[in-house]
Amino acid sequence: MLSAIGLAQVSLDHVSTHFTNLYDESAAEIVTYDAGSQKIFFSNAFDNSVGILDFSDPTNLSLLSTINLNPYGDGVNSVSAFDGMLAVAVEVDGEPGMVVFFDHDGNFQSQVEVGYLPDMLAFSHDGNKVVVACEGEPASDYLMDPVGSVAIIDVSGGVASVTQGDVTITEIGSYTGSLNGVRIFGPEAIYAFEETFQDTAMELNQFVTFNELSAGPKYYDSFMDDYFAEANGFGDDTASIDWLISDLIDITNFTDASVSFYSAKNFSGGSMDFLVSDDYDGMGDPTTATWDTLTAMAAWSPGGYLDTNSGDISLSSYIGSEIAVAFLYKSTGNGGGNGALWQIDDIVVAGSHSDASNFEPEYVAISADNSTAFVSLQENNAVAVVNLSNGNITDILPLGWKDHSVDGNGLDASDKDDEVNITTYPFRGLYLPDAIATVNIAGTDYIITANEGDARDYDAYSEEERLKDVDLDPTAFPDAATLQADENGGRINITTSMGDTDGDGDFDEIYTYGARSFTIWDASGNVVFDSGDDFEQITATEYPADFNSGNDENDDFEGRSDNKGPEPEAVEIATIGDKVYAFIGLERIGGVMMYDITDPANATFVTYVNNRDFSVMDPETNAIGDLGCEDVLFIDSASSADGNYYIVTSNEVSGTVSVFQINGVVGTKDIDNATKWALYPNPANDVIKLSVKGNYRITDLSGRVMGVVSNTNTVDVCSYNAGVYFISNNEGETKSFIKN
Repeated sequence: MLSAIGLAQVSLDHVSTHFTNLYDESAAEIVTYDAGSQKIFFSNAFDNSVGILDFSDPTNLSLLSTINLNPYGDGVNSVSAFDGMLAVAVEVDGEPGMVVFFDHDGNFQSQVEVGYLPDMLAFSHDGNKVVVACEGEPASDYLMDPVGSVAIIDVSGGVASVTQGDVTITEIGSYTGSLNGVRIFGPEAIYAFEETFQDTAMELNQFVTFNELSAGPKYYDSFMDDYFAEANGFGDDTASIDWLISDLIDITNFTDASVSFYSAKNFSGGSMDFLVSDDYDGMGDPTTATWDTLTAMAAWSPGGYLDTNSGDISLSSYIGSEIAVAFLYKSTGNGGGNGALWQIDDIVVAGSHSDASNFEPEYVAISADNSTAFVSLQENNAVAVVNLSNGNITDILPLGWKDHSVDGNGLDASDKDDEVNITTYPFRGLYLPDAIATVNIAGTDYIITANEGDARDYDAYSEEERLKDVDLDPTAFPDAATLQADENGGRINITTSMGDTDGDGDFDEIYTYGARSFTIWDASGNVVFDSGDDFEQITATEYPADFNSGNDENDDFEGRSDNKGPEPEAVEIATIGDKVYAFIGLERIGGVMMYDITDPANATFVTYVNNRDFSVMDPETNAIGDLGCEDVLFIDSASSADGNYYIVTSNEVSGTVSVFQINGVVGTKDIDNATKWALYPNPANDVIKLSVKGNYRITDLSGRVMGVVSNTNTVDVCSYNAGVYFISNNEGETKSFIKN
């Protein structure tokens, strides 16, 4: 729901920016704040560090120092601060990651091991726990796909004394409830080894030969441009013991694996065996290794050059090892043709990972009472619910899809139509949230998601395809030709992992990435509110010439219309007085949307800010502003040096950290609440008198602090302009007064 009436006075005003001067290097990704020291911390993936900024003057950010994380791992992913403590998530290549603790000056305190690829972490609201989403993302070749997990670290004794015994790690795959509606998908087979011998320059390619007796057999041949390995005992070969041995094959990280090959035989005499070793050293001499003979497990060519598939031969007993496979040809003939010819081709070693490896925890939000963590499983399009007292996963909530055929849920799907065209389509937008948050409003817990969308797109497997490049079911989509035109929906990226409901090879349903919105859910995973097509409608109005721009260059009108649009990336929640606000960062066109979610089912748009100058053509200059909003942080007035409200954004493409003052909100409790003190006169001309001596803060309608007084019962307001003001004590009790 859009609302501009009555909220025009609310604004997010840019006041300062820290520049790393590193363009498109992920030099400013995650941002956090320590109120006691008035320091902002941001992660810098480019040089694997955390930057420490002085926030004592919000209008003038300055870099105090950096924390070098190279001694602890290979890449910083997240940072969180609480009461002088700093927790940093660091990934380690090929190994479980680390959480490293520092004080607010950057002095090392302790470190512990967590799961693979710790992607995000957060302190609980009481500071007693740190919860870590360990994504366990697959390698590009899928040979390694660690399990996704959540780590819970007990820091109640202080971060300096944290040990490995304080860490509880729970695999998402340990959940035993229903996974109906949760996306579990990926490659049908993962190829650890494939050899077709078609690279003629390499001949035997990934195999070597070793001849114990005669060197007669020829081990590389072809027929009608099909190349293969060949052992040929026909002719004058009298005795052979000849090996064809593969390179080492890594099946260490699979949960199951198998091998298959093709064989073709002609003539008679001699034998061909198939063997596997897990202690062969790869140096070419098989006689130094132990080999298991698996010949009987394979189907073999009966002769006459008949190509025969061996079938899948289980390698389950070798999981956790590097192996080699070998073919051993033996002939004891007397010459004159007493030896068979064997051709070997298309050797494949394939494996698989467990469903536990399919889960990819992305982001953590902790309930107000510190009892529960909500963890986004982005690629799985779900949210895991974790009991923080025992680490058990109590639920996994499937998020489903958004119906883009409904008015108000439209989108601009084409980057080739040269116009803003936000309209409905027969698409189902998978929410696939990145950042999530949680808030308790009137005693009810809600989950808020930024519905970015993300695809699995790796060398070994990709689910992404353009709509125009797939076949659509003619009954479900009788207008397929029109729908698949570039200027309509043909350019949009869809997932091929779902949508072919009857398995006939064409798509009966169309699923796209992300919902181009933010969503409020109840704790059971039901939609309470979704912002519909607001983000594209608002940005089209604000920036009609730069609508759906990407984040790495200007003059990019509609550059992202076919691919997740504005791409909501970050979400932050703020309670200001009796109002609750959501801030949503947009990764592509940039900027932050602000919504009033005090009534969750009827959330309203408040304002939008984008600190980006679209007239600047060189994206590597500071003049362009912020590119690629990755995180949004709220700083309460009680935590800032000047008593004002702020949001801070970190922007990974421009490498900037920017500060915005929130103006036009009244940061007090309901002014009609009963208080233990009174003020007079009201209206006032020069002095306000208070019935109770104490400490008071005076703010204007924008939330700007006008003055702070201590241990007094009088306030001089003679210099104030005429208007409405608010005065609050240390307990947050607030009254309004009018200055004449």
